[in-house]
Amino acid sequence: MMHEQCDEAKSKRNLIPKQSTLQYITMTSTLSTTKNHLVILPPTTKPTIVSLTHPRTRNLARFVVDSSDPKHTKVYEITQINGSNAHFEGTPDPRSIILQVEGDKGSVIQDPSVFMTTPFSPLWLILPTLVRHKDKLMTLDDLHEASCHGVDRMDLITQDTFDKYIPDVCEVMDEGEKFYKLSNEKLLAHLKAIVASIKKSLPNDIYVRHVQNLLDSDASDEIKDLAKEHISMNMLGSNLPPDVTEILLKSVDFEPYNKHKAEYKAKRDAESAAQGPSGPPEKKRKKSAPAKEEKAPKNNKRLTAFFSVVPKK
Repeated sequence: MMHEQCDEAKSKRNLIPKQSTLQYITMTSTLSTTKNHLVILPPTTKPTIVSLTHPRTRNLARFVVDSSDPKHTKVYEITQINGSNAHFEGTPDPRSIILQVEGDKGSVIQDPSVFMTTPFSPLWLILPTLVRHKDKLMTLDDLHEASCHGVDRMDLITQDTFDKYIPDVCEVMDEGEKFYKLSNEKLLAHLKAIVASIKKSLPNDIYVRHVQNLLDSDASDEIKDLAKEHISMNMLGSNLPPDVTEILLKSVDFEPYNKHKAEYKAKRDAESAAQGPSGPPEKKRKKSAPAKEEKAPKNNKRLTAFFSVVPKK
């Protein structure tokens, strides 16, 4: 599970806009206290930090909403970077961050965590509503209202913004007023196009962990391609409702990949068992014999010799 979280953070790290700016901002923590956190903000003039329901977990998560363009609201997910770093091995864990603004001006942030903001499609935020009402024809007003119901600040994402994304995954009926209904075919085609884009830009460390290290060196190109597609789908699935991710994964036959991976794992396990322990057997440490108590010299008097015996009356 930890590997998956690190992979997710690393994959999103590659999506940071090149013009992002380093800023520290005040953000309410889960302990209902106010702390300063170092957040890599997108280049925006109107960033608003809000809590929205994450489509995958259905729990509240932190997002930055950029409403500088009312016709196209941009959304960024805030993610904490907590992966391991080889450069810091053997050094104490950081306890704070020192920032130098300009000259001798600076600040100290007591929380050493670093948060980044990565683009998050508004479509993922409305997708749970589309799935929930997949058998209904709904107007844009109805969809927007249903998405905002019970979710504070969802109204910051304008209807015009949703209107840009909804036609990509919905059937549209225009009868003077437009009605929308989720189309499984259009949704799957849209998701697969994104998966293809992710496959082309897989970070090298994720490729090594999930493709190179899990497959035999003589694995065919077909098996390697399936491995890349599998991890790409799971990376995209970190933003999607679980049932949508399941549909996406079932759209491809991963049986050859799963079979090859299982056979290679069994082969490696057998080789490891045949080789035995990699290191020398641990020698039992002999218990040191208890030190013998030094005997007092024979000429020394006993303690009782210094006291006289009281005669009986």
